[in-house]
Amino acid sequence: MAVLVKPSKGNHFLCSNYIASWGTRHNGTLEETSIELVVMVLWGIWRARNEKLWNRIFQNANHVVEDARKVLSEWKAVRSIEGPCVGRNSLARDNFTWEKPEAPALKCNMDASIHKDSRKVGVGMVLRDATGSFISAKTNWYAGLMEVREAEAIAFKEALSWIEEMGIQDVTFESDSKVVIDAVRGQREDESEFGIIIEECRRVLCNKPSFRFGFTRRQQTMLLTILLGNLVLSLVP
Repeated sequence: MAVLVKPSKGNHFLCSNYIASWGTRHNGTLEETSIELVVMVLWGIWRARNEKLWNRIFQNANHVVEDARKVLSEWKAVRSIEGPCVGRNSLARDNFTWEKPEAPALKCNMDASIHKDSRKVGVGMVLRDATGSFISAKTNWYAGLMEVREAEAIAFKEALSWIEEMGIQDVTFESDSKVVIDAVRGQREDESEFGIIIEECRRVLCNKPSFRFGFTRRQQTMLLTILLGNLVLSLVP
């Protein structure tokens, strides 16, 4: 059963306190799968709120819950098995903040931006050295709308192709999309548009053992933020 709580004016709702009290009422007997779903539904509510606030897109409660179940199921599926080829490229641990690469390695961060009004998607990537200094950057855009995970996957694929074309060997790639990174790590066959893009990323990584990749929380550099911001402005008619 899904319950949406709408705070009244002047009554601020703290999710963390609610979860804690809810868990206490259940005497701490919630199974791990139930906790995972609760967290995903809360994430879905937060995302639906942003869609309504910024893009004027309204979602009913059933859609929010079902979407949360779908994302959770996909995340578990891609985490179940790690692909044998790209396993050697995967970082031993994911980062919670941006960290400088160890010399002489370079680091490439990428991101995607969806502009619904102009029905276009932009991707951007930044390459930096072991001191954190800027080396190069690139942006690109695609006509039409797509799912967020597809846009993030395209950004990852573009970054891999960009570095490969420049002939640079020792590079660490970081994305703030956990779904994309987990999908690349896995070996699940997926014939969707997303799966095709992921398979292309795996192909490049298998041929480039000096390429490493991992997940980092959304800690965009100011430069990457400006690049994507300028790209979005250029897409506005």
